[in-house]
Amino acid sequence: MTGKTYLTYHMVDGASPYLSSNFVKENFEFHSKKLNGIEQIKPRWKRVVETADFCLGEALGKNISKPPLALKVKQYARNWLTILKLPLENVLKL
Repeated sequence: MTGKTYLTYHMVDGASPYLSSNFVKENFEFHSKKLNGIEQIKPRWKRVVETADFCLGEALGKNISKPPLALKVKQYARNWLTILKLPLENVLKL
């Protein structure tokens, strides 16, 4: 195996979960089914969400924890709690 062949294989193998359905199917059949014994592929939406969370999770967490955005998020959550609290108090009093 030449270096070029090796690099080409690993490039295609690494990108295969994000390519057309034929590549996704073959990647699942080998890596997940044969090597790990997983019987069924996750739905596409779930794979997309997991990939986005893996790639963006830390970056999004850092931005939310910064003071200006953290205060907005905190105020937004408090507003929703206030909105939800009133009907719940009425239900619980009955």
